[in-house]
Amino acid sequence: MKYLIIFLLIPVFASSQITVKEVIQCEYRVWYRYSDNHIHGYSNNGGTFIKQYQEPSGHQWGMIHGSFNYMDLLDTNGYVWQSKPFNQDTKDSFWRVDVDTTGSAFSGNIFINSYSQAHMTLASDSTPYYFGIDVFNFFYTGGSLVTSAGTRMLPTQFSTLKLKKIVMGYSHIVGLSSNGLTVYEWLPGNRTPHQTLSLSRPATDIFVAQSDFWGYLMPDATGSQSMGYPYVAGTSTSLYGGGSSNSTPASIKSLWGLTQPIKVFDVDWQAIHFIDSSGHLWGCGWNTFGEVGNGVEFVNRYTYGGYPNAGWSFNNGENPTGIPVKIGDTTKNNWVAIYSNNWYGTTKYARDANDSIYSWGRNKGNVMGNGYAMNIWTPDGSNVDQYHYNTVDILIPTLVTPISQRTQVYNATPATITIANQSIRTPYTTITPSGNMLRVFATSQPAANGVDTIGYSIISHNWTKKSGPSKGAVANAASTVAVITNMVNGTYVWQDLISDNHSGQDTVQSQVVVNGVNLLNRIAGGRIKWH
Repeated sequence: MKYLIIFLLIPVFASSQITVKEVIQCEYRVWYRYSDNHIHGYSNNGGTFIKQYQEPSGHQWGMIHGSFNYMDLLDTNGYVWQSKPFNQDTKDSFWRVDVDTTGSAFSGNIFINSYSQAHMTLASDSTPYYFGIDVFNFFYTGGSLVTSAGTRMLPTQFSTLKLKKIVMGYSHIVGLSSNGLTVYEWLPGNRTPHQTLSLSRPATDIFVAQSDFWGYLMPDATGSQSMGYPYVAGTSTSLYGGGSSNSTPASIKSLWGLTQPIKVFDVDWQAIHFIDSSGHLWGCGWNTFGEVGNGVEFVNRYTYGGYPNAGWSFNNGENPTGIPVKIGDTTKNNWVAIYSNNWYGTTKYARDANDSIYSWGRNKGNVMGNGYAMNIWTPDGSNVDQYHYNTVDILIPTLVTPISQRTQVYNATPATITIANQSIRTPYTTITPSGNMLRVFATSQPAANGVDTIGYSIISHNWTKKSGPSKGAVANAASTVAVITNMVNGTYVWQDLISDNHSGQDTVQSQVVVNGVNLLNRIAGGRIKWH
């Protein structure tokens, strides 16, 4: 049976001079800042169309940050502008946060960060302001980081500390002082810093994850002072290949075997990525949907609970990859930027020095710019892309062209691997599985987006005995057809672990009942095979 997957071709620009300079990514949304400073993104009113988000007349954009399915922007006057949330965005327009809680013009901001539906800015005097929905319960009770509920509030000064950066995560807010020598940590519900850390040298950056992971980059005493090495804290130690947790950031330079400093460090919900001083891209983390970019994923493997109907329910910490490994082409050394969102983000973007854009991870909400859109076949027939067990997951950094959204019609055929049981009177037999792994292929080839077939052909077999008498063996464990030898009377279960070319795996089993084996068959030593 075939299922139709429809993709739309939406050309946006023909000019090769326009490039993508920044990606603003959210859970279900993505926007691109082009080299002409215009912003284009997916419209929720229509699903897959890339169109320009028209900036207000006379305004130019400065800093931009992705929030919970909408974005925050600073204009050149330091005013905060916001797009509408994805479920309200029908006009692709922005609205401005005009005044703070005192009634004064909320202008002059120099930095912005968000988490859930709460926002932080740094004012012109470098002090932090907090506004939006008070999910952290800093000013009002009843806020929830799970449901994004809480009291909506105008911008209010959060602290009198002078900062150059402040970042927000699920369980921590982290700030860096203007001189870089002090790191502050706040916990939800308390505007007094939980920790104030004095550093021996100015930190080059700070970071915080959706999980319990946070820290800073600090240079060594010698060498470059504009790049640093990670000092990390939190209980989510498997995210980075660590052991016991620590509440105060500690160096993991030795753990990671770092020999050169880090110039770009990015952490989201499930994965950590960084670019070292030589321009190489590294990654590690919880690799549920291929977010690490190391060529494998977790949900599309037979070991995952509920396979092959694995969807959006999983636990933090599944499938940790350990310490970082090089991602993508290991000879490539011109990576310059990484883009993600630590609010339930399952996709990473990266840019190289040529302004080429790459993405990898799960294409939830069409956020990868790779030409795949909604209406992807799902096992339960819901056609909700986030619940499809690959959606189509992209497992390594893959070049995309978000300036033009390419389309293709695909057919999907679900996995149909089967194997027969046997009842035999000899010590020898052969077992042959039939069917296919999940197959996704373009109905017209070559495909408009350059991808004719999306994985899922069988590439390997691994036969083993799961149960039965001690006698009996597989003569060719890696072959498609298993040759079983030296069995005695009894009931055997032989299993084939089948792998596809997209890191997916499935298992099938054949029960073989042997009855009436005689001496002649045993002496034959494999020369007699009954089918």
